[in-house]
Amino acid sequence: MATLVLPYAGFGPYHLARWRHLRSYAPEHGWEVIPIELLAEQDRYRWGTGASDVDDGILRFGFRSDGQDQVRWQDAADLIRRIAELAPDVVAVNGWALRDSVLMHAWCRLRGVPRLVVTDTTAADAPRKALREAAKRALLGGVGAAFAAGTASRAYVESLGVPRTRVTVGCDVVDNAHFARARGLREPPSADHMRFLTVARLVPEKNLVAAATAWLRFVGEHDLKWSWAIAGYGAQRATLDAIVDRSGGRIRLLGAVDHEALLRVYADADVLWLPSLSEPWGLVINEAMAAGLPVAVSDRVGCHADLVTPATGWTFDPSTVEGLVAGLARVARDRPRWTAMGEAAADRIADWDLERFSRGLLAAGEIALSARGRRPSAPRASRERSDPR
Repeated sequence: MATLVLPYAGFGPYHLARWRHLRSYAPEHGWEVIPIELLAEQDRYRWGTGASDVDDGILRFGFRSDGQDQVRWQDAADLIRRIAELAPDVVAVNGWALRDSVLMHAWCRLRGVPRLVVTDTTAADAPRKALREAAKRALLGGVGAAFAAGTASRAYVESLGVPRTRVTVGCDVVDNAHFARARGLREPPSADHMRFLTVARLVPEKNLVAAATAWLRFVGEHDLKWSWAIAGYGAQRATLDAIVDRSGGRIRLLGAVDHEALLRVYADADVLWLPSLSEPWGLVINEAMAAGLPVAVSDRVGCHADLVTPATGWTFDPSTVEGLVAGLARVARDRPRWTAMGEAAADRIADWDLERFSRGLLAAGEIALSARGRRPSAPRASRERSDPR
């Protein structure tokens, strides 16, 4: 049985759902997976660490964040020591940008430990500079495999030197069964009051200020009885509050909504609208499609090539207010098809489920082992999962 170490900065609802599936799936396929939560608390996301769930099998290192959701330099040696003590056959390294990821890549190369990189980054996420791209290629030199989110992230990791034959897909999924429960809560849609929903952090890359301008222009010009609810939190809350105050009730801010309460939020919507300028994948699209909603998605959102078709939703250019308005016009023209599109969306997302994650991760692990000519190790005695300090 081969051992794979799977570190995350923190285990939020998405990670926990994937781990629960993987926990039973992996042993049946010859793997022991050791999930590691690196940080005691994250800076970017408001979810708990789950530390009270003593039987979840997660090894919690409990490092303090340096304020950027990464392990501090003074904890670097301790991090590497603890990874080494686990004697992994394969390390699944999340990306390449954070300090802990760079350290794990370097340690694996130095010790000859097979590694795979988990990534949903796409070429469109940010401006690409030659020197920085060269540094990424050097860091990923010798990586055995990649586990990407979808078409766009696979293409990007291939551009960094990982051969297509060593890339598997499916690292960004949600618990579809959980969000499908929203379908049973939904009331029949109103003939004229259509409800749009955005679930996103209130930060500039989500493009909500420009989207609000476009929304109010389009709805006002066409005298539509539409409403738009935004669920999320972030630095632009005050700016958006001022826009909401001027919207005449057409826009509402719901604030932070927890995982369970999102079911009601999706049930009370008719269309999911995501106008982001940058979005590596867009897990809210998975959620909304599982909940049976058609999705209007910026063409900068990484999942659009895999999930959004004329049967399931719309794509649009988010870079200008005019592009956003044009996207809303397309959505409005297809109003008679919204219910059927929601059903098609639920069908399409069914294959992007928790098993896809487990299958894709372990397939990448097998590829990484084979790249180094390694054979799975003999089964080990059960490891202690508590903090050794």
